[in-house]
Amino acid sequence: MSLNISAYFRDKSNKVQLLDKPGAPETLAGFEDYREKFYGSGVVQSLGCEVLPKLAKGDLYAEGAELDALEREVRLLLGKLSTLAESLGWSGKEGQDHYGFRLNNILRAVERARNHPSGNGGVYIG
Repeated sequence: MSLNISAYFRDKSNKVQLLDKPGAPETLAGFEDYREKFYGSGVVQSLGCEVLPKLAKGDLYAEGAELDALEREVRLLLGKLSTLAESLGWSGKEGQDHYGFRLNNILRAVERARNHPSGNGGVYIG
């Protein structure tokens, strides 16, 4: 199984409406075991991340202040890709590309959520 990413908005009845179709490359957040091995890893938590590690316990719906925190965490991890990838068992450019691809997918979903005309967008990862 794969972890998927989608921007979403809440309709008038407050129901989540996903904006992205699962399976497209830009919706990939990694394999299911990345919940713990990557996003919930000790190294990610040691960098002060609090939103991404929630994936170790379940799906994530980030909106409002939590969406801002998600973006900050992803940008932090992107800035430490070399160290992060190496600490997770991947070395060199391959590891950086592997994790960077997934993190950049999250950033693009954040942008889609913020640009949604409803004004109440969020990002789902699960």
